[in-house]
Amino acid sequence: MELLSKEKVEIRDVEKGSEYISKKILLAIEGKIANSFVKGAQVEYGVKYDNNYVIFVTDDILNEETLRIYLFDLNAKLIDYLYIGSAYSTGYLQDLTLQKDGSISFLFIGDTLWNVKVLSKARMIIPFVSNPKGVSRKNVFSSFIQVRGLPKTET
Repeated sequence: MELLSKEKVEIRDVEKGSEYISKKILLAIEGKIANSFVKGAQVEYGVKYDNNYVIFVTDDILNEETLRIYLFDLNAKLIDYLYIGSAYSTGYLQDLTLQKDGSISFLFIGDTLWNVKVLSKARMIIPFVSNPKGVSRKNVFSSFIQVRGLPKTET
């Protein structure tokens, strides 16, 4: 695993959102233009992970910060994604660390420690049941991204 410099993950184009709706951005990863726009406003981190890229993007929406984690192949084709966040949740991404076991850990929303791992093959998931609180995915039954975390209830 390798943490990519900010210059290696660039925003090439933006479809404007609004104060309450996420922008869509077109990324270039190590010079390769992604095959589709993704939601988000700010690229926080990029990690080269075996034959993939894991890109961390935040929305920059007041009082509803969302962390979006995208998995791209080496040709910048979007493979999988998930979101962490919920209505009226605030927070910021901090302390991203590449772990020896091949996972990526970080703090986000309420100082929750999250752990993300890219799987070599998709594992079966059950929407709304297989994810920790605050994690959303597209409605699919398999995923290449494993995520763990025990978010605290915000007061």
